Amino acid sequence: MEIRLWSYDDSRPKFQKLRCIAVFKGHNQNICSVNFAPKRGRHFVSSSQDKTIKLWSLVGIVNQDEDSKKEPVVVNQAQLTVMAHQKFINMAKFSPNDKLIATASQDKTIKIWDAKNLQLLHQLTGHKKNVWDLQFSPKDKHLITVSGDETVKVWDLSSHKCLATLQGHQDQIVKV
Repeated sequence: MEIRLWSYDDSRPKFQKLRCIAVFKGHNQNICSVNFAPKRGRHFVSSSQDKTIKLWSLVGIVNQDEDSKKEPVVVNQAQLTVMAHQKFINMAKFSPNDKLIATASQDKTIKIWDAKNLQLLHQLTGHKKNVWDLQFSPKDKHLITVSGDETVKVWDLSSHKCLATLQGHQDQIVKV
């Protein structure tokens, strides 16, 4: 399985505006999510049905001269790879300050990782079915998760406790 990174150049002719500049290979099953570090943008994280998360570097790829390479750069190995969950990982996202990565899985858990080394910091439990999506608050203090159990949970990232469970939805919630 592979991830392709595309460059968009509005100054180019109509059919040449998009160009694949890199191909990242390494996941063994379908890729479920790709999320770029929002603050610095030098890395991205991917999650997969192979139960891993991978941290990829964009250094030397992004900002390359458009005409310097006609063929995409092929990256065959992630900077870091972790077997992160017991089942498919539906989502992996960076926190707004690029310091944390949160993952949501079909194993009903949410895990918080150190974005520098992918060390597990905390595991959040409480959903009764698979966790589909998550979102950090703008100041990295809270995490919102949604699940197949028809609930939205609000987590405090300093105490690692669920602050609120929002119920009453009539079907599973798949996006925050």
